[in-house]
Amino acid sequence: MNNPEKSFGLKKFSSQNLLKLDCIKINHNISKISLSFLQFGIFSMIRKEIFSRFCLIITT
Repeated sequence: MNNPEKSFGLKKFSSQNLLKLDCIKINHNISKISLSFLQFGIFSMIRKEIFSRFCLIITT
């Protein structure tokens, strides 16, 4: 751990992965909700689409 740049890069990488995992979890919850409320299916799909794009922006 003599190289500070390397450990910083590793920290950054792992935090990005955690963000991605959170996004996957939330997207999964949204899809479960949209299955429960099929009458609001279209609305949920639109929200899910916006949210997954938002997550992509954060993680890239």
